[in-house]
Amino acid sequence: MKILVTGAGGPAGVCIIKDLKKHHEIIGVDSDFLASGLFLVEKRYTVPPSDCPESISKILEIVKNEQVDVVIPTVEEELINFANKVVEFQKNGAVVIVSNPKSIEISTNKFDTYNFFRGSKYCPMVYDKKNVKFPCVVKPTNSRGSRGFYLCHSKEDLDFALNKNKSELGDSVIMEFLEGVEFSVYGISDLKGNPLVSVANKRIKATGESKKAQIIDDKEILETANDIAAKLELYGPWNIQIMKTTNGPKLIEINPRFGGTLSLPIASGLDFVEISIRIFRKEEINPSELEYEKDLIMTRYNEEIFVRPTQLNLSGVV
Repeated sequence: MKILVTGAGGPAGVCIIKDLKKHHEIIGVDSDFLASGLFLVEKRYTVPPSDCPESISKILEIVKNEQVDVVIPTVEEELINFANKVVEFQKNGAVVIVSNPKSIEISTNKFDTYNFFRGSKYCPMVYDKKNVKFPCVVKPTNSRGSRGFYLCHSKEDLDFALNKNKSELGDSVIMEFLEGVEFSVYGISDLKGNPLVSVANKRIKATGESKKAQIIDDKEILETANDIAAKLELYGPWNIQIMKTTNGPKLIEINPRFGGTLSLPIASGLDFVEISIRIFRKEEINPSELEYEKDLIMTRYNEEIFVRPTQLNLSGVV
């Protein structure tokens, strides 16, 4: 198959490319012409950033010209654009590995996420600015990773964080500070929103993107993540971050897409990307394909790619 992967320079994009290039022809796409993943594939394209109206039309043009079979978006900001254009991509012969628009809108806005799950035992407490219990946490409503994350111990800290985010990242949510063990749960659901399999990665010394993690067969964490995914009716791949506290599991955030530590579930024997593709192509999945190795540990290192200027002139720059 011909598979197009967006966000080729991000952790998820690189992981997907490395996994799929063994058996498929991969086309890498990114807004950065030096994105590392672009140099792991034979064909590469640069496109406008995901917040640019022309971005999705450029990718659709590539899909038509290259006769792409599958499109895998990995950039959170572009998910809703792809979800709204699924039919158009299908008309051009490509399935898009993306959830439904409603679930994406809720998942990618933290205020909407916490409001949707308000009253659930795993929903953290969200404060009004006038009624805050310190310490608290400030997070942008629309942001990924640790950008705009602040731990606040006083009103002065809170005011600084809110103003800083407002000027750089937009509105924020104020929520209770959660202490415990952080898990990043990877799951796959069918096209009706039913979870088929989930893997709980315990994050070790995590700051932003996880560098060390271990698969832990924690029933409580897995049941919580599956319940969250089912209530949102997520399609295909998802990643849900949960803090296991003394008061039970608490939801941190939801990513309705492939996550950056996907390499660990794949190494455990769960062919995560291939299974997701087959679900969207409406192919049957054997239960034995959903089994994986428990307790596997990942430790990650950086690897460089060296590029000569002449390589930048190869085909595929638009």
